[in-house]
Amino acid sequence: MNVFFETMRRLSLVEGRVYFIQGQARLDDVPVFLPDPELDGRMVQVKTVLHDGGILRMWYLCDPDFARQGPKRGRYRTAYAESDDGLAWRRPALGLVSDGPAGNNYVNLNVGGVFVDPTAPPAARYRATVYAPQLLGAGDDPRGLSGGFFTAHSADGLRWELDARQARWLSGDTITSAWHPGWNRGIAAMKFVRLSGGLHRRAIWTAELSGGRWGEAACALAPDEFDDVIARARGFNSTDYYKMGLLPAGAGLVGLIENFRHWLPLSQTPPQHYAIYGMSDITLAYQDGPRDRWLHAPGRAAFIGGDRPAWAAGWLGVASAPVAAGAEHWMYVTADQYSHAWDRTPDWQVDPDLQRRREDSGEQRVIGLARWPRWRMFGFKAAPAGVVELELGALDRPCELILNCETGRQGCVRVQLFARAGRGDKIEISGRSGLDDAIPLHGDCPAAKVAWRDGTRIVPVPHHRLVARIVLEDAAIYAWDLVSF
Repeated sequence: MNVFFETMRRLSLVEGRVYFIQGQARLDDVPVFLPDPELDGRMVQVKTVLHDGGILRMWYLCDPDFARQGPKRGRYRTAYAESDDGLAWRRPALGLVSDGPAGNNYVNLNVGGVFVDPTAPPAARYRATVYAPQLLGAGDDPRGLSGGFFTAHSADGLRWELDARQARWLSGDTITSAWHPGWNRGIAAMKFVRLSGGLHRRAIWTAELSGGRWGEAACALAPDEFDDVIARARGFNSTDYYKMGLLPAGAGLVGLIENFRHWLPLSQTPPQHYAIYGMSDITLAYQDGPRDRWLHAPGRAAFIGGDRPAWAAGWLGVASAPVAAGAEHWMYVTADQYSHAWDRTPDWQVDPDLQRRREDSGEQRVIGLARWPRWRMFGFKAAPAGVVELELGALDRPCELILNCETGRQGCVRVQLFARAGRGDKIEISGRSGLDDAIPLHGDCPAAKVAWRDGTRIVPVPHHRLVARIVLEDAAIYAWDLVSF
C-alpha cells in the first residue's frame, strides 16, 4: 500500500484539525533466535528475512570460531535458517561449506541483503549485496572507512556467485538491499563515511539495480544538527546513520534508519573525531518516488528502541526489510546487551579486562522481533474533524479505493469523489460526490473498500483526473491503494 506522508505529491489538501502522527513498534519480550554454540558461536546477526516458497527464509551472520578461538574478525559466516511461522526456526544442514562444524548451515558466500529479482533469469533469481573487504586484500576495518561492497546472484539463495571480482562500491561495512515491486528495481542502502559538522560520520548512500545492472551510489541521508539536538536531549553527544532497512510502500519507499547515538570520548585514530561508543535506535524516513529527496518523519521520534526489554538493552540493528505477517509488519532485529565498542579502547583496540568481563557474563548477540500494525507507521489524525484530499490521477480502467484507517467510538471516515479538468477545480460525479452518498467506515479498518450507496466501483472520467476528498471525524488514516478490476 501507499503510506500517507506530509509531503507526498498526491496529497493536495489537508484542512481542519488534522495533524501528522507516527506509530511505534513493539519489541517482543524475548528474542526469537538464539545462537547455537557449535554452529554460531555466541552471536547471530540478522541480514535478511524473506517470504519465499511458502516459508520464511533467513540469512544471518554468525561467528562459529568465537567460543573456540576468541573473536577473530574476518572469520564470520553467513548462515541460513527457515521457519513456517517466523517464530520457531530450523537450521538445515546444507553441506556447502566443508571447513566448519559437521552438519553446518553455512552458505558459500557472506551475503548480506538478499532479495528475489522477478525480472532475472532463473540462474540469477536471487540477488545479494556483499561486504567482503578480504576480496580487496584489505583488512576488516571496524571504522567502516575501507573495504568494498560486491554484488552476487544465485539460483536458490544458497549457492552464490559474485557478479564480478571487482567491488561495485568502495566503502564499508554495512549494506542492506531489497526489491521494490512498484519501481521494478532493486535498491541497496550502504554506509559511507564523510566529514559533517566537524565529525567523520556514517551516512546512508543508495544505489539501484535496473535491467540487471547496479548503478552508482549517491548520498541519500546524512546526519545534521537536529540529529545532534536529539542525541543531546537523550544524554548522548551526536549521531550517525549506521544502516537503513527498506520497506517498499506502493509508489514510495520507507526507510528504517539505524541511528548511532554517540557518547564521548570520540576516537582520535585517523580520521579524527569519529564515534566509537554509544547505542542505537530506529527512526523513520520516506521517499516519495525513485531518486526523490529522502525526508525524515517530523520530530524523528524513535520508532523502534524507545522502550526496550533486557535482551535489547545495548545495540539494536535492523534487517534489510520488514516482512508482512497477517495484520502486522515484522522487522527482525539484532540486539546486543552491551553498547557499541563496550570492550574497546578509544583507538579501537580490545581491552582484555573488559573483554573478559563480557565473555564471563555469558552475553550473546541475539535476534528478536519488532512488530507493528501493517502499514501503520505514520499518517494523519483528525481530532475532532478534518479533510485530506488525495489525488488519484487519470484512471485508465475501473478500480476500487482501499483505505487503512481507524476511528474512535463515535468517529467515521467518508470519501467524496470529484473530477478535475484543470488545477484546483472540482466537478461533481453523480452518486460519488455527495457526503450523504458515502458509506461511513467505522472501527479498525486495515484494508477497507471505500463504498457509496450504489457500490464500490470507481470508473474513469475521460480527460479528467480524480480526487478523493477523505472526510475524517475522530479518525486516523495510514495508507491507501487503488485496485483495478
